[in-house]
Amino acid sequence: MCCEWKYVVVVASFVVQFITAGMQYSAGVYHYIFMDMYNKSEFETSLVGGLLLGVSVLSAILGNFIAQRMGCRVTVVSGGLIAAIGFGLSFLCEELFEVYICIGFIGGLGLGLAFTPSLMIIEQHFPTNRSMPLGIATCGLGLGISLWPLGVNYVTEQLHWKGTSLLVGGIALNICVMGSLMREPDNYKVKPMPMFKPSVLKIPVFIVMCASYLFWSIGASLIYIHMPEYCRSRGVDSDDVDVACANLICYIGMAVFVSRGIFRLLNTVDIVTTMICTVLIGIVLTGIWQDMFEKYTGIIGYCLMFGFHSGYWVNFNLQIAKENIGVENVAQGYGYFTLLAGIGTLIGAPFGGWLVDETHGNYDYIFYTAGACILVSSILLVGTKLVHYIPRKKQGYDHDHADKIIKKEPQIPVERDNLLLESMVTTI
Repeated sequence: MCCEWKYVVVVASFVVQFITAGMQYSAGVYHYIFMDMYNKSEFETSLVGGLLLGVSVLSAILGNFIAQRMGCRVTVVSGGLIAAIGFGLSFLCEELFEVYICIGFIGGLGLGLAFTPSLMIIEQHFPTNRSMPLGIATCGLGLGISLWPLGVNYVTEQLHWKGTSLLVGGIALNICVMGSLMREPDNYKVKPMPMFKPSVLKIPVFIVMCASYLFWSIGASLIYIHMPEYCRSRGVDSDDVDVACANLICYIGMAVFVSRGIFRLLNTVDIVTTMICTVLIGIVLTGIWQDMFEKYTGIIGYCLMFGFHSGYWVNFNLQIAKENIGVENVAQGYGYFTLLAGIGTLIGAPFGGWLVDETHGNYDYIFYTAGACILVSSILLVGTKLVHYIPRKKQGYDHDHADKIIKKEPQIPVERDNLLLESMVTTI
C-alpha cells in the first residue's frame, strides 16, 4: 500500500467526523422545526433530538464491536448507508412517532456505527505518533457543530423539511464514500478488546468518572436541544429569528473547536486551570444565566462559555484517566462510559421538555438543571484531581508527563487505549 494513502484516510476520517457530528448536533434545529410542523408538546418533540443523540452514543458500542471483527471500512460504510436511509425516509413521515423511528432510531444507529471506527482506522495507518492525525480528524467534529445547524436552518427555509431530509440523507451517503477510502493494511490484525470488563468497576476513580459522564451528558443534551427553541420563544432583536437561534449552536461548536485545540497543544492541565475551567465556569453556567439572558449577546456569551468548557472537559477527562486509572483500564471499561453517556442523553432532552410543559413554557428550570449537572460533573472530576494531586506531588510525580502512568505490561497497546479514550470522550 502506498504510504501516502494514510493521509487520504485522515481526510476521510475528518469528513466523517464533520458529517456525523453535524447531523447529530443539529438536533436543536430539528427540534424547533418539528415543533412548528407537528404542533406537539415540548416533551414529545424533544424525544426526536434525545433519541438521535442517545442512540448515536449507544450505538458507538456496537460500532466498536463490529469494527474489531469485520473491519473499520465495512462498519463506516454500513453506518453511512443506515443513516442515509433513516434521514431519507423521514421525507415520508406524516406523524411525529414516525420521525422517532426514522431519525431517532435508524438515523442515530447509522451515525453511531460510523463515528468511532472512523477514528479507529487511524490506528492502523499511524502505529505511532498519531496525535497529529487524530487531532486533525477530530477537528471535523467542531467544524460540523459550527456549520451544520445554520445550513440545516437555511435549507429548510428554502425547501421545507421534506427537501432538507432528502438533502441530509444524500449527504450522509458521503460517509459511505469516505468509508470506502479507509483501506486497511493486509498485515494488520485487530485483537478483540473487552468493553465491559468487570474488574474496572473495583477502581473508585473509574466509578467517579462514570458518574461524571452521566451528569455531563444530561446537562449537555439539555443545552443542545432546548437552547434554540428557548431563544425563539423569548424573541430576539433580529431580522431572521431562526437564523439567530441556529447560530447559537454554531457558537458552541466554534468554542469547542478553539478550546480543544488550545488544551491539546498545552497537553497538560495544572491545578489552577482545573479550578477555573471546571468549577468557576460551572458556577457561572448554573448561577447567573438569567442575568446573561437579558440580551441576545448575553446568550451568545453563555453558549461560548459552554462550548469552551466542553472542549476543556474532553482534555481534562483524558488527563484524569491517564493520571489516576491508566488508559488501558479506561479502554477496557469503554462500554460503561458510553452506556452511561447514552442513558444521560436519552434522559436529558425529554426531561427538559417535560419541565417546560409542566411549568407552562418556563425554561428557567431547564438551564438550572443543565448548569447543576455540569457543575456536579466538574466537581467530581476536580475531586479526583485534588485527591491524587498532593500525595503524588510529594512522591515526585510529574503531572506534566501524565502519559507515563501506565502499567509496565498493559494488556492492550497503549496507543490503542489513547485512541479509544479519545473517541469515547469525543462521542458526547
